[in-house]
Amino acid sequence: MIVIVMFSFLIFMMINIDLQDPSSFGFFSRLFNQGGFLMWPLLGISLLSLTITIERTFFWMRMSQVDWLDQLAIALRNNSKEDLSNLIEEHSSPYIDIVNHLLANGSEDSVVLEIVEQVRPQLDKWLVTLSSIITAAPLVGILGTVIGIIQSFSVLSTGEAIGDPTAVSGGISTALVTTAFGLLIALAAHFPYMAFRLNRDRALSWIEVLVAAAQEREKNFELS
Repeated sequence: MIVIVMFSFLIFMMINIDLQDPSSFGFFSRLFNQGGFLMWPLLGISLLSLTITIERTFFWMRMSQVDWLDQLAIALRNNSKEDLSNLIEEHSSPYIDIVNHLLANGSEDSVVLEIVEQVRPQLDKWLVTLSSIITAAPLVGILGTVIGIIQSFSVLSTGEAIGDPTAVSGGISTALVTTAFGLLIALAAHFPYMAFRLNRDRALSWIEVLVAAAQEREKNFELS
């Protein structure tokens, strides 16, 4: 939630919203304009990152049902068909696909590997994109820095800065603003990325728990 607020504030800063006090919001519009054309790709990157963060947050909220997972593992271990049926009906997640696959095909290593590889894309979804955003946003900002410095030196080389010192400020503004926004976007994307990776690892651990429960169920069935 904190990350969503950060992104919303970032987007709010990068556009000019004329509400009751245009002068205050115009400051953010001037920042956007001072950053140059590279502020548009940075705005697109921030919107993409925000969209991914919201989608993945809802996904992992649905996946992080610890009590339900405990009950599911116990029901699977005890081969309680009625409890399993009720638990499967009341929830929708990749865990259900795993349990159904284990019940239908057993818990041999080949079966486990097959179902894990089928589920993994859902757990890893958008992680590569978020990682790329974390890397690309500062690089776009640095590119803006280089362009701004080039612009400043071009002004200095023509001698325009002698009569008008503010002529150099345009390039300096581009250099500072794009770098700041690039770093801010990367920082805001870094925290959800790490949280999603942690949730992915926890999900894989829960898959191991379900597989162990299915194996114990089969072992008890053979002994009986």
